Amino acid sequence: MSKLPAEFLDSLDHAEFRRICRSSRASNHKIELASSKRHLGRAWKRAVRLNLDRSDPLDVLEIGPGAGYFLYVCQRLAHRVVGIDRPSLRLWPQVHQWLGVTVIDHMIEPNRPLADLGRRFDLVVAYNCPFNYVRGERRLWNRAEWTFLLDHLRDDVLKRGGRFVIDMRAKSVGGRVATPDDAVMLQQVCRSRGGSGERLIVFDPLH
Repeated sequence: MSKLPAEFLDSLDHAEFRRICRSSRASNHKIELASSKRHLGRAWKRAVRLNLDRSDPLDVLEIGPGAGYFLYVCQRLAHRVVGIDRPSLRLWPQVHQWLGVTVIDHMIEPNRPLADLGRRFDLVVAYNCPFNYVRGERRLWNRAEWTFLLDHLRDDVLKRGGRFVIDMRAKSVGGRVATPDDAVMLQQVCRSRGGSGERLIVFDPLH
């Protein structure tokens, strides 16, 4: 697998990033250039795994992009990108601006549609988003709630034949550890909808 192209990092404003790093020391979330390089490298590997380095321009939505490194890599590859995430740390909007990516505030809740972004997408990804935790009830999503999301993505968000990729490798969400029953239920739901993989689940397409 090829490495992150040097120009993806070199073309960023390093002086501005140093300013953001200084502001991060006053917050609860410290960032450094070295960690950003690692995150960009990981984002590049994810993009290559999905063949985004070799495809025509696509419409890409990321759920829970955090700092936005994957969005940035996809944008540099000429894809049209946007992210949705819960209202974030004061730091993340600064990083989004530094990277030049758009992330819209949106809280994902069970049995509720995603924000209307005015277009459909070829690809939806969710790599870092533990949205399947109902904090007020201290539980993970049930079968019906997953079914609602997958139906909504297929019918209202994705283009016909679009892909959905979700990373379920997190062992614990909000202090709630997934039980074997949780894992079996989710695997059953995903298999029935065209998902493949154990923890990184790819729907190509989502049925």
